[in-house]
Parts: sequence; C-alpha cells; structure tokens
Amino acid sequence: MGGLISRPTASEPVPQKESTTAVDGPHSETTPANTEQTDAGAHDSSDPSRAIVENQATDVESPLVPHEFRPLELAEISIVNHNSKTFRFKFPDPNSRLKQHFACFYFVQAEIDGEVIQRPYTPISAIDEPGSVTLLVKIYDRPYGKMGNHIDSLKIGDTLKFKGPIPKIEYHPNAYDHIGMLSAGSGITPMYQVLREIWNKPNDKTRVTLLMSNSTIKDILLRKELEAMKAERPDQLTLVFTVSRPEDLWDGESGRIDEQKIRAWDILPSKETKTLVLVCGPPGFTAAMAGPKLIIPGQRPQQGELEGHLKSVGFTKDEVFKF
Repeated sequence: MGGLISRPTASEPVPQKESTTAVDGPHSETTPANTEQTDAGAHDSSDPSRAIVENQATDVESPLVPHEFRPLELAEISIVNHNSKTFRFKFPDPNSRLKQHFACFYFVQAEIDGEVIQRPYTPISAIDEPGSVTLLVKIYDRPYGKMGNHIDSLKIGDTLKFKGPIPKIEYHPNAYDHIGMLSAGSGITPMYQVLREIWNKPNDKTRVTLLMSNSTIKDILLRKELEAMKAERPDQLTLVFTVSRPEDLWDGESGRIDEQKIRAWDILPSKETKTLVLVCGPPGFTAAMAGPKLIIPGQRPQQGELEGHLKSVGFTKDEVFKF
C-alpha cells in the first residue's frame, strides 16, 4: 500500500518569473508579512498528468487544465467572517466537473496595478462538484494581500483566470493509522481537502487529530464544517481549536501550537502506530512546527530539513509533509 506523500518530478510546474507568487491557497495571504513570499504553493508534487482523477461522471472536457490559464465567471459571493469570503466561479458548461486529484491547488492570475500576479489557492468545494469551483479568501487592508483584494473587488459576472489542478499529495485509504494536522489560519484548506477525502470513504478508518491555530474565535475558518465531521465520526476525529486572544466565554485551548500542545494531544511518533503529520500555514508557522521549506529561485520548493517542534518530539523527515 502506498504512502500519502507524493514526491516531485521534473514535470511539476514552476512559477513563471513574471508573476509574484505566495504560499498555497488563501493562507498565502494569512498575514501581511507573508504576502510577497516566494511561492511555497507549488508543492513537492507528482506529475499532474498522472495524478489527475479522471472524470467518470461525464465525458465533458474539464473546464480547467494545468498548462494554461482559463477565465471563469464569478457567480456567487458569501461572507464568512470579518475578513474572509467564499467566491464561487462557474464553468461554461454547468454539467462539467474538474478532473482533479483530491488534494490539489489552482493558480489564479490577474493584472493588478500594472503587474501580472498569480497566487495558488486550494478550493474548498467538493472535487466532484458539477458546474463550479469555490475559493475561500482572506482579505487584508492594502497594501497587503494583493490578490485577495483583487478577488474581493470582483462583481458577479466578472472573470478570474485559473490554471490547474496542480496535485500536492496522494492519498490511499488506511495507508496510515494516524494523521496529525497542524494548521494556522487559512492553512486549514488543504487539511479540509484531506479530511473530506477520508470522510467520503466509509471504509477508511484513519484516525485524525487536527490542531488549528487562530488569532481569535471569529477567525476560525470552516468551523461548522469541521464540527459536523466530528459529530459524524466522533471516535475518528480529534478536533482542537486554539486561539491567541481568547474571549471570556472561550473554553478551548489558548496560545499558539507548541511542543507541549503537540505532546498533550498525542501527535507523536510510535513504533506501534504509523503516523504522518501535515503542516500548513504562514511560513513562520511552518518553520516553527517543522522547519522552513527550501526555496531556491527558479526551482520547485522542496520540503527542506525537518526542524522545529516536530523534530523535538521525535518525528523523522519522512513522517512529516509541509504544504
């Protein structure tokens, strides 16, 4: 049985020089200091042409492809919280579906202030959802979050260019006994993709522990969806929210994710249990949890050496994946 992590190949897309990229998904703009980081979203991934899931429900051509940008029309906007919204973009054919790997991201591209900008986003819509794709976007005050502000400026009927899917990881049911997830802010989006894939397979008994860090209670994204998953399979999912600035009525964890919390919630290596830990968030968060990704200009981002809290508790490099 194969593992969950897919390794890079020579065919993986490399960000174009004329575009400015950031870390994957909406968490590319989680904090103002991270908005102009070199791309950490073009993950250590396998060949998209081999990892894409074929569309078995229809013979209609996929509306998006990995090798070119295509415009999609904005169909719906929903407010999530004080600084986040979802944006649903519709396909030209309402019956078409994305031919995508379950855990993947898409580049979006726009000309902003005379500069061509692209950012990678992880959709929150189901991989087999017909007719549209939905992004969860954090919006920050300018000059931060260029793409987020651009998307927020779009009106119904406007278009945004998409390219993908670009796969990040492969997943085989029951390949691991336990998956630990450490996320910060909108770094929850790829974790949500993995969880949905597990929950879509009734025979997948993989146990999951999700530690999710946010500034405040109102910053917790996808909370309702995650709690619904917990209610559906209470023995399979341990769900832990921690906030840096708790309110009086908050009875959950407080403070940032650290070694003590990782140990307390049993995200630990074991000879008896095959465990993998996934990490996603701003670069500073990733570095604290597992060490920074290795960024070399003009090359695909690499996992880099394992450092930080996960190394301190005893994990090895092969047991950790940094989105």
